[in-house]
Amino acid sequence: MKKRIVIILLIAALVLLTIRGFRAHVNGVRNEREWYVKELGFEFSGKVDTVIWPSNLLIGNIKGEIDFGKEERLREDLQYNGMLDLFLYHPNEIVELNIDSAWTYRKGDSVYINCRENVVRTYRGDKLLGQKQLIRSIRGRPF
Repeated sequence: MKKRIVIILLIAALVLLTIRGFRAHVNGVRNEREWYVKELGFEFSGKVDTVIWPSNLLIGNIKGEIDFGKEERLREDLQYNGMLDLFLYHPNEIVELNIDSAWTYRKGDSVYINCRENVVRTYRGDKLLGQKQLIRSIRGRPF
């Protein structure tokens, strides 16, 4: 009888430790993504050059603070995420951003990105079309 109780307690402890480890990893992944966006520190605006249906924007005519090599340097410090990309970089200083409902935007719309505030805003003329969290645009790969 005592042997059964000890075995059940050991199994319960193992299950609880596994759950705790899994939750710690999930929190680490989320926190590292937030850190990644804020650490980039980009603040720039640009114009939509091309809409790649359904979820990508090519942004050109960039004005502001952007370091095209910073993502590569930050990837070396990742512990929980194997590989993260916020932007894909194209020739002629054009960046590609993954954003939901990209199909609603048009060539010439303005885009404002602020990594410190975790925000991407899109405008058509003076009208705000949308504001989204930048962290949702991260593409991640486990290795």
